[in-house]
Amino acid sequence: MKKVIIILLPILILGTVAGLAFTGIVNIPGITPKAKKKATQLYSETNDPKVAEKKKSTEPKAIPSKPTPPTLTAKVVTETKPEVGEKKLAKLWNEIEAPALIAMVKDWKDEEVAKIFIKMDASKVAEVLGSLEPKRASAISRALQKQASVVTGV
Repeated sequence: MKKVIIILLPILILGTVAGLAFTGIVNIPGITPKAKKKATQLYSETNDPKVAEKKKSTEPKAIPSKPTPPTLTAKVVTETKPEVGEKKLAKLWNEIEAPALIAMVKDWKDEEVAKIFIKMDASKVAEVLGSLEPKRASAISRALQKQASVVTGV
């Protein structure tokens, strides 16, 4: 009798577990059948990402009538600093001969010339002022005096 119990008891337990697995009560991978979908689930929209992706790829894509130009994401900020330009121009004018410089500034306003001259070498400015007409040299000298008396950064 002990032999019968030793042989039949494991067979009975394995059979019971296998029966429960085939019916779907116990989940054993490979034996338990996949859950059947209800009829309402079969014909409704699915939340499966694979199916949704297939639907998107098979739908016809709308062709835009006009291509849209690319938009710039960064704004370009342009800021002018006249002082920087004046310094660079003064450096350049220091290298130009006095007669050529006089010809260049003949159409410039006296105040504009003074803003550049104030940043130039004094010897070069004296050479140019000495070569100009006396009235114009005087007007530029007054403008230079006003520029030199301006105090900034206080």
